[in-house]
Amino acid sequence: MLSNTLTRAPMILRGCSPHAPAATVAFARMFPSPSSRVTASRNLSNIAPRSHPILSTRNTCHRPSSLVQKNPLVADRHWFATQPIICSHEDFAKDLSVEEFDNAYKFLYEQHSHSHGPWVKVLNSAQSVLTGKNPRVLVIASGPGEPAATLGQNFRNAEITSAHSTAKCIEWARERFQKLGLSNVIDKLVTGMENLEFADGSFDLVVAGYGLANSSEPQTALNEIHRVLKPGGSLLAYVWEQLPADPGSDIILRHACVGPNPWHKTEDGVDAVGSFRCPVRTHRAMSLSKPHLLEGMIEKANLSLVQVSHDEYPLKLGDTKEKAFKTLTLPIRTELQELQAANHYHPSDAAEAFEDVLNEGFMVKQHANGEMEVPYNVYKYVVCRREFEDGDKKEIKNNRQWKKTFKFDDIPK
Repeated sequence: MLSNTLTRAPMILRGCSPHAPAATVAFARMFPSPSSRVTASRNLSNIAPRSHPILSTRNTCHRPSSLVQKNPLVADRHWFATQPIICSHEDFAKDLSVEEFDNAYKFLYEQHSHSHGPWVKVLNSAQSVLTGKNPRVLVIASGPGEPAATLGQNFRNAEITSAHSTAKCIEWARERFQKLGLSNVIDKLVTGMENLEFADGSFDLVVAGYGLANSSEPQTALNEIHRVLKPGGSLLAYVWEQLPADPGSDIILRHACVGPNPWHKTEDGVDAVGSFRCPVRTHRAMSLSKPHLLEGMIEKANLSLVQVSHDEYPLKLGDTKEKAFKTLTLPIRTELQELQAANHYHPSDAAEAFEDVLNEGFMVKQHANGEMEVPYNVYKYVVCRREFEDGDKKEIKNNRQWKKTFKFDDIPK
């Protein structure tokens, strides 16, 4: 009876400005700071022994929260884990080196090869849509070379171009292709997916991965894909629809900037400390997750939507807090490095917010070997076709007898 009582602690609401967005207040209700948990232990001292791992001030992290009111409000009750995943005084958020984030990026990227991941779906779809003798394939935002390498291994007669706007990713992709002995895959540095430097009607298949959501103009990118596709060519695209841990990046970024300083909102709603404006997150992995948003853009780009499906797979964060911090903050690495360069980065507050994210409600689970993992990451996978249009060359149309040789119903789901 006592043990059940001890594991149910009232949740302390983080102090929030009255001008804070509703989402911020909602997160504050869900994720109290460690110092708030200390307050909870004092309020429940009449029923909880001081040695309890969650409620005890002796075993709880003591970093002061930057956003705790003097008289915290008690929100709805919440089940706490018996033992937190991480609760330490170590400062593990200091190192924001490019090398560390590069390693985290590669670690996360390889996980898309999961049996329920998008690379497998791309391969299955390509086996159905690539019916020509020497098809040409373009993979944009290919990262370190996938799924271009997977397609290159399975379509030796195809000419595959792996395009990216970052020279570092092009270098990684080139190393991957050379290691696999793929002479039919080439790399191409482009200025962006909004300006593909290829002739009209160049490719039988275009693959656009998660990078499509990072485009500043996704509609323009889809228009460009339509332009470079041959009449009758296909587009395979996938975007995130649900990332349970993604909102944690916003929480960490805010605390990394605000720290222990008094903060306020600018007229345009940006967090600020004095005259310093906190950087605004630019990379949103779920920017195309709104229902029917991507489908509407595809239709506007004069592409025919053939198939829409959903799947999910887990994403590992790492087996140490240093690795997990880098993996979770990949979407905001540029903003964190900007804060550090401006001497406005507060690593201890970033670490505290990170611990809150891991311990209190972002569906992060830890395996016996210490590996931290976020399950139920859902993505949308779409198959589209560029129809024959007025003005298409007759010889190209005659070269692609889609209606006679291929049924889109045959695409594996």
